[in-house]
Amino acid sequence: MKRILKIVGVIIFILLLIALVYFIRNFVIINSLAETYDTFFSSNNYAYITTVDNGAEVSTFKYYYKDGKNVEIWGREGKVVREIWYDINTQERVLCNLNELTANVGNTQDTAMIFTTDGIYSLLKDKSILEKMRISFMHFINTETINGEKCYVLKPLYGVTSNTYYFNKETKFAVKCHMSFGATKIDFKEWKLDEVTDEDVSKPDLTNYTVTYSK
Repeated sequence: MKRILKIVGVIIFILLLIALVYFIRNFVIINSLAETYDTFFSSNNYAYITTVDNGAEVSTFKYYYKDGKNVEIWGREGKVVREIWYDINTQERVLCNLNELTANVGNTQDTAMIFTTDGIYSLLKDKSILEKMRISFMHFINTETINGEKCYVLKPLYGVTSNTYYFNKETKFAVKCHMSFGATKIDFKEWKLDEVTDEDVSKPDLTNYTVTYSK
């Protein structure tokens, strides 16, 4: 009986040790990813592109940020349909509809960028050590090659377990995100730091546009 209990104890110890090593591995990965995004989104100059496929249509979203000014460019089926310019300092916003050549000038920031990076923000941005530990414990992390890129693959073990996040192992930036709502697939590419020019975030020329104003 003592021999059996000893064997069981050894097995339990080994399992706990494996779980601890796996947890530490996950924490190191999550911490590394979080630090990368904190550095990126707290900078004064960055850009990235996402492609959103909701099963019915494919939209492309380009985001540029430099010194308090940002530009969001939406494309659909290869054609630019909307451009949004915003100045954080003056709170002026210009929304251009390229299909109808109409523009609205106001002071409300658009939230498109928040939508396209929602999965990444909710997973990595502004997390305490305890929160990182929780995320590390509650996500299964393995590796996979996506489009020739070696990636970490994160899948939650509770909540919306169908959500899947792919991060390039070398750069730590998101490559792909599969979201549960409408089987939406979001591809991320061209993460750029300190490459945005003043021209990239210049205020739109509203010549030939019908302009309206709102608060």
